[in-house]
Amino acid sequence: MLFDLRGRGRRRTVQLIYLFLALLMGGGLVLFGVGTGANQGGLLNALTGGGGSSSINTTSLAKSVATAQAQAAAAPQDAAAWDNYAHSAATAGQTGLNPSTGRYSAFAAAQLQQASAAWQHYLSLKPTPLDLELAQEMSAIYQSALNDLPQAVKAQEAIAQASPGDAAQFILLARLAYAAKQTRKGDLAAQKALALSAPFNRPALRTELAAAKKQASGGANGSAATPTTTVPPTTASGKASTHKP
Repeated sequence: MLFDLRGRGRRRTVQLIYLFLALLMGGGLVLFGVGTGANQGGLLNALTGGGGSSSINTTSLAKSVATAQAQAAAAPQDAAAWDNYAHSAATAGQTGLNPSTGRYSAFAAAQLQQASAAWQHYLSLKPTPLDLELAQEMSAIYQSALNDLPQAVKAQEAIAQASPGDAAQFILLARLAYAAKQTRKGDLAAQKALALSAPFNRPALRTELAAAKKQASGGANGSAATPTTTVPPTTASGKASTHKP
């Protein structure tokens, strides 16, 4: 028997077997992260960037955006192609937010700028029906990432026009318009929101919108709040500037 240590040379053989098994187990722990669960550890994973679901494959995202861009460029009057391009770029751009600093990476900044350009072209084609999901996504991006309230108003206005019976969309439009100092547009949206609202809701809504208008004009505790997550300005090379406002 192999494990009968009384035999000549067998004790040495068993020692070598145990040594080999120990090295094999140790190598698995260090190199491949055996036992860490969900392939999250290991030296090889650390070196190759694999094993973590939180890692972002910017190369794959960039290829997806480039494909959508090429399809849109080949069909300048195809609203669906430009819709897809804007969606792809917006999705890629929103992966690059650093939650610690509230700023976006250079890659994300470039993608969000592409999303903005694609959205503008898409909107110029007067698509029917409007992609409300994309419009809402772009309105949010203009507010929080690109810090462009006039464009956020434009996106929200398109949403409201596509939803003429939805009071909530006109309430949002009024708030954004006031924040962007577009008082006349805010007043018109507020009037529409009040007309669409149930009578018993109108007094409270009227007070709320009046307060939003007053705050935006600086009449209540200063000016309206400004977004805190912004895209860093890019240099001519396309890299993010290190300057902070």
